[in-house]
Amino acid sequence: MKSALLLLISLTLVSNAQVELKWEYRPVAETFLGPNPQPNGDPLTSGSEIFISRYLTSPSGYTLLSVEGRWKSVMEETEKLILLDPQGNEVWMSADLGAMFSGPVGISIRLIHAGPDAAVASVSESSDFGSGNLVIYNKHANPQMNVLTLSGESFSKGSSTMNDDPSRAFQTAGFNGSTLYSLVKDPDAGPIGGDFIALKKYALTLSNQPEIVIPNESGVENKNLVLRWQSAVGVRYQIQQSTNLSLWEEVGQPVDGTGAVLSWSQAVSLPAKFFRVVQR
Repeated sequence: MKSALLLLISLTLVSNAQVELKWEYRPVAETFLGPNPQPNGDPLTSGSEIFISRYLTSPSGYTLLSVEGRWKSVMEETEKLILLDPQGNEVWMSADLGAMFSGPVGISIRLIHAGPDAAVASVSESSDFGSGNLVIYNKHANPQMNVLTLSGESFSKGSSTMNDDPSRAFQTAGFNGSTLYSLVKDPDAGPIGGDFIALKKYALTLSNQPEIVIPNESGVENKNLVLRWQSAVGVRYQIQQSTNLSLWEEVGQPVDGTGAVLSWSQAVSLPAKFFRVVQR
């Protein structure tokens, strides 16, 4: 039993976290920009440049993107909104906002709402002045996209999960509960700045390993195995036993922590068993 007890004390397992890629969304050039004006040209001059400039996630799992891009053989840029469902599939793509609203200083886009039936963004000629235009996507309306112009008004982001104008790849993760969004940086860009060409969604999963409590002053006393551990108020503890360190079964009822040292004992007997204290 002493060897079993020493092994028990050496167990310091804690819950582990793993990150699983759920989906990656990368805009398709022909869908976003239309047909390539030079389909057989040199890829260096006739290819596309498409970048994700902003994204907004919502508790419902829907994601609203602001995307801009162009065919390299064309000077004019295209700027659109794209709504993704929780699986990363395109639900809706707006018309070219640049063609609709562009002024002498370009346009400024703020993402406000993303949901299964609607998406809202504000578009103005700059971030500081001009008319505020609400671009509203309504799944159940006809047409689905409408514009509401409010002169002299400016709209701000409507969610703390908004990542607006990220400047570095390692600063672009938006964390919401167990979901992680990350923008993928253009590999041809430099180490600082640069554009983002894709959005990835990850799920943070926690293992089901319980947190093991390290006993103190434990051992065999008068043919009894005694476990003592420092408890915390509001924490429930459970004694478990095993014969192979793989399958564990509970012994007795859980014990509530009091902030003091708690103890548990059981007569030493065969076959040999391992014991541990876990938090509930």
